[in-house]
Amino acid sequence: MTGNTVIAKRAAILNVVRAYVGEIFPQPAKWDWNAISEVVIDRLEGSRRAIKGTLFEAIVRRSLNSIFAAAGAKLTVSEVEIRLEGETFDVSVVGTSGQILIPVKTRETMGGGHALLFTRDIHKSIAAAQSAGFDCYQ
Repeated sequence: MTGNTVIAKRAAILNVVRAYVGEIFPQPAKWDWNAISEVVIDRLEGSRRAIKGTLFEAIVRRSLNSIFAAAGAKLTVSEVEIRLEGETFDVSVVGTSGQILIPVKTRETMGGGHALLFTRDIHKSIAAAQSAGFDCYQ
């Protein structure tokens, strides 16, 4: 990053952002450092959570594979997510009797507001699977 001081680095970032989206947001009030830094921090936080979620999904897949191998079960655990009607199911287990879809939902929160989002995600996933013909039990 260019600039030798914090202020110079902020100015460099602001200049790059202005050049990129200046025609869309020409008002000077949109270029407050607090607004820019908040967006950058939120984006980085979202990326951190996504990486952590992907790691958790891998742990679930690996654990299921270990359990099935130890039990001698002929079940296959997917390596990729399944998408149905805009919802993702992070793990799919396939056997001779059918397929099980498992949405792996993780949430980190500093407050209580995310519990509703988590519940909504689960309900939406169940509705999408039912709509695609899967039997769902809650």
